[in-house]
Amino acid sequence: MTNKILNIWTIIIVLCLPAKLLAISMHCASVGPTGEVTVCWDKNGSNGGNFQNWNIYHSNTAAGPFSRIDSSFIYNDTTYVDLTANAFVNPEYYYITFKSNNGSPDIFSDTIRAIGLNVNNPGSGFANLSWNPTHNPLIATNYPYYLIYREYPPGNFLLIDSIDARTSPIPMNFSDLITICDDTIKYRIEVKDSSGCISISSLKGDRFSDLQAPAIPQLDSVSVDIFGNATVTWQVSTSSDTRSYIILLNPGFVALDTVTGRNTT
Repeated sequence: MTNKILNIWTIIIVLCLPAKLLAISMHCASVGPTGEVTVCWDKNGSNGGNFQNWNIYHSNTAAGPFSRIDSSFIYNDTTYVDLTANAFVNPEYYYITFKSNNGSPDIFSDTIRAIGLNVNNPGSGFANLSWNPTHNPLIATNYPYYLIYREYPPGNFLLIDSIDARTSPIPMNFSDLITICDDTIKYRIEVKDSSGCISISSLKGDRFSDLQAPAIPQLDSVSVDIFGNATVTWQVSTSSDTRSYIILLNPGFVALDTVTGRNTT
């Protein structure tokens, strides 16, 4: 009887799939007046001679799933407006792919998020703002400072402060002391990019009231003339929303009179 030795070989087949190419850079995502979002990107890592189309992908969550919402067949077209977005309510995420006409793997951009601004009115005389960066870590071509604009009166935007996104926690936060007696105040956030585009948040606000009393002015002098009349002078209040001063007489701090105008001293 002949003994046969059976050799068993294990064959491992490794499939080498094309890597996901990341070269295109997203630069800006700007929210328009009706909640639409405009995204801008560059053409890094792509070749116009091999161009077939750009594909634009969108999701309301960072983890996806992402859906292709449109395509562009113009190589130099690196801006897209998503008219179906509702950035006033929803988080809006986007990335772009470059599809080649020669069968090469798609080139992907990173993901960008539109700035979602929340404005909270706690009834304390402050407006509490919070918002997200366009990407974490920060987009390399974005300037690190997120600019805070206050709209008051309507159509008049004033830069009131900025937050350094390199050192700020996420989401970024800012509290604005209300110095307007009682009216609707709105805010928006901007961050600029070295390419020239700007990411702009949605415009949000509420009706706020000034609940903080003006700073107490400092008495300057009291003089008495020969007739016994006292002349009281004081320094201008440091609070820009000062409307009038009440003159009180001690003892009892009885109100004698009121003079109007911040600069009336």
